Amino acid sequence: MAALTRRQKQVLDFVEAHDREHGIAPSLEEIAAHLGLSSVSNAHQHVEALIRRGFLRRDPNKSRALEVIRSQSEGRALPLLGYVAAGAPIEAVEDRATFAFGVEVLARGDHVLRVRGDSLLSLQLRDGDYVVVRTQHTAEDGQVVVASAEGAGATIARLARSTGGRIRLGDDGAPEFAHGSVEIHGVVTGIVRVL
Repeated sequence: MAALTRRQKQVLDFVEAHDREHGIAPSLEEIAAHLGLSSVSNAHQHVEALIRRGFLRRDPNKSRALEVIRSQSEGRALPLLGYVAAGAPIEAVEDRATFAFGVEVLARGDHVLRVRGDSLLSLQLRDGDYVVVRTQHTAEDGQVVVASAEGAGATIARLARSTGGRIRLGDDGAPEFAHGSVEIHGVVTGIVRVL
């Protein structure tokens, strides 16, 4: 994970300290004044960079609603929802826990699943790996998805559409399914392996 710039760290530290002391995040004007920035737009740029990188979160319905997601030394936590098969589907088993890792990996997803099976070796995905998943119900050809077909359990596979409108979950030779019989649950945005 790339380190914060000196100025980003100063902004993050100030937002965290201001919130702790006053019970509310500082305004952009207060950030600019505290750090001696030449304009409010400079403060805005630093805040936006911290939001993109997952260090800050903003509530769009409130003013001064910045929330520090994590300090620089910690990882963001996402819910660990259970297991997903790499290859043959398995029954989804919910297992509520959290999974913390570097913010730049986890910021791209909504939850984490642990992989069972070694069928996606073309992706270097192995039994025991974790996948970061962004919840969505559509995907592009070639994306790695968590999906279920014809009522079976969820699996991780590369999505491919044929010219006849059928959908294949896997590499060449994998079974094809009618368009309406495949349900996409999310797109894999990261893989984490703990050795």
